[in-house]
Amino acid sequence: MRLSRRATVAVIVSLAVAVVVGGTIAGNAQTPPPSLAPLSAEQLLSNLITTAETTPPPSFSGEASSSVNLGLPQIPAGVGGTAGTGVMDLLTGDQSYKVWRSPDGVRIANLLPASERDLVANKTDAWFWDSRTQTAKHLTYDAAAMQAAMRAQQQSATPPDPSTLAATIVRRLAPFAALSVSSTQWVAGEATYTLVLTPTSSTTLVGSVQVALDANNWVPLQLEVFAKGSDAAAIRVGFTSISFGPVDASTFEFTPPVGADVTTSALPMHGLDEVDDNHKHDAAPLTFGTGFDTVVAYRLTSPFPPEASALLPYSGPLASAIVADTASGTWVLAGAVPVSQLQATVAKLP
Repeated sequence: MRLSRRATVAVIVSLAVAVVVGGTIAGNAQTPPPSLAPLSAEQLLSNLITTAETTPPPSFSGEASSSVNLGLPQIPAGVGGTAGTGVMDLLTGDQSYKVWRSPDGVRIANLLPASERDLVANKTDAWFWDSRTQTAKHLTYDAAAMQAAMRAQQQSATPPDPSTLAATIVRRLAPFAALSVSSTQWVAGEATYTLVLTPTSSTTLVGSVQVALDANNWVPLQLEVFAKGSDAAAIRVGFTSISFGPVDASTFEFTPPVGADVTTSALPMHGLDEVDDNHKHDAAPLTFGTGFDTVVAYRLTSPFPPEASALLPYSGPLASAIVADTASGTWVLAGAVPVSQLQATVAKLP
């Protein structure tokens, strides 16, 4: 399986967005839970998907936070970037964000102690800004071609945002889970229903996924992922405050400061979904299995860093990762499954 160029861009944007799907504040423990009309899990799922597919989607602005505890070992210096700048920071602690979403685009500001990282995306281009390094990455694309490609795939041409990403996750995992409804709760000051997805797989390390849905707008406000046998969420992401209403279109425009280091690239729009016959994307990940049992394999294009080798094999409460050498190269395999499942997948690699 190869990722198309369009899918690659979706992954880039989704990586930035995925950290902001839900929240850490579930309301004051002394405040009684909201009284809401009973709804079945199927009704909640239907409301969530219908809202996510609505054009235009609900507009809002708010603040969000994430808390991740995957039981990762001590990360050696230099792996994932320096402190406060690397991807590993998103996987090993708490983060704060500001979020804006409307039919015009999505903007996410990752608030750091002394700097800020931003994703600003609209229907024609996207910016990735790091104030600490004063660097900006600019991605441009043809709006008409992008929209046509998205329509062909029955997807929205609006850039991904926290609520629609959460809806996509739930929709794709729902066929592999038993659905139920938990107690109502307050999230970001809003009354919410709690939809629970319990994997039917006996292999996955995931115990449940719980999504808090705003009872008025059916926007996901909080996403929690629990490991099997644990009452504490390994991942909790979501809104701590939110305001529904119009967002000025200028919010989704970005002009880098004078003196910033700017790199611009254009997304080729021709052949978005064609297989690359020239094998220029041999490093694209392969996937095996379905639902919660999905295993992702990445072929390395450069030697594996010695300091990173000390981290693998990794066996955590919610995921595992290994390195494997085959005739086609060195691969990193990861998934929400035990290490034994990853080892069994090595035989399927090219």
